[in-house]
Amino acid sequence: MTELKQLVALNCYDMICVSETHFNDSLTSAEVEIPGYTSYRCDRDFKLDRSMNNKMFSDCGGSVIFVHESIEVIEARMGLDSIVVFIECDIGKVAIACVYRSPSLNKKQDQQLLSFLKGIFMDQSTSAKFCFGDFNLS
Repeated sequence: MTELKQLVALNCYDMICVSETHFNDSLTSAEVEIPGYTSYRCDRDFKLDRSMNNKMFSDCGGSVIFVHESIEVIEARMGLDSIVVFIECDIGKVAIACVYRSPSLNKKQDQQLLSFLKGIFMDQSTSAKFCFGDFNLS
């Protein structure tokens, strides 16, 4: 977090998306606060299937979007290790998603994440959709 805060202090970003944050419920919002930004975070709150014998297994995950205080977020939604914020701007309602898709998700969890994202990106009420993150597609 120290490096991110230093980077933000040198530059003015509207939004910052970070995936695979490793945040959990033991970290308070104050501990990950960046002055001048509101954080929208989704910490890992589920267990991965350890029976897959996946060498890539990790208990860490989660995503966060830091939104500059000059931007009004009209809605935020959380999915599996993912967060989406909606803002209103000149072109209408815009969705910005930050996703972490663990390579250790089981089929049910993978489908749950896909359904969450489909719901966001098939929504006709948004004028534009942006999706950032680590999808581990290989």
